[in-house]
Amino acid sequence: MTLRPAGCPGSPVESRTFAGRSPRPSRVAGILGIFVPALVLTACAGLGRGGPAEATRGNRISLVAELLQVEDRRDYDPIVVGRASASKDPWVRSRAALTCGRLRDVEASIYLPVLLRDPDPSVRRAAAFASGISEDRRLVPGLVTALSDSDGETAEAAATALGRLGGPACETALRTILAGTAGPRAAAAVALYRSTDPALVPLLSAALEDGDAGTRRSAAWALARVPRPGSEDALRGLLDDADPEIVAWAARSSGTNARPPDSWS
Repeated sequence: MTLRPAGCPGSPVESRTFAGRSPRPSRVAGILGIFVPALVLTACAGLGRGGPAEATRGNRISLVAELLQVEDRRDYDPIVVGRASASKDPWVRSRAALTCGRLRDVEASIYLPVLLRDPDPSVRRAAAFASGISEDRRLVPGLVTALSDSDGETAEAAATALGRLGGPACETALRTILAGTAGPRAAAAVALYRSTDPALVPLLSAALEDGDAGTRRSAAWALARVPRPGSEDALRGLLDDADPEIVAWAARSSGTNARPPDSWS
């Protein structure tokens, strides 16, 4: 147990006070403000990658167990999280990323931009997912950058995270990806389904002409998932599509079964 005076930075009282809220501008000076604290706390933990506390597999498992306890208590512990995020084991760093996101504490999420640039793709994927559930919009710039990650799964996780966080900046980044020819276009289409903006209809309709089956299916799903002005005509035209999955989504949205009655079994 880490003992801290109530009201001091990092204390349980302050962690609960700030959980789920965006910090005041006076507390964060740009993007640099979420990198420096993470690096300082990691250094203070005295457990850089390959440190003595990770000499055995058992020690690493114990560290992950501490992370799970932090999650269960919903009480950010900078020492535990700092040690885990600096672990030499990618599995431990991935678990640290998930803990930071699940806590939904602005103090814990300062580690996620660093983990989003981790050399191991499994850690970057976990950090992207965790960013999406953190509810911390300070993480949007890092997620936008991660859309271009060399690891496809990380880029897809970043698109999904931007969809969860929502907001103009997130939508703009996702629309840019969907309108382009590279990047996680299918994931971007799915992530945009939450938006009710009618301007999305022509963009998603254009994606239906894509040669990639995954992008076409995702665009059809996004059109069918949330009714928007103009989407009816686009969906009606999909009832004769060669892809049965696309036909199913179009039929479900319109309340029409594309097969004629005499073909029912």
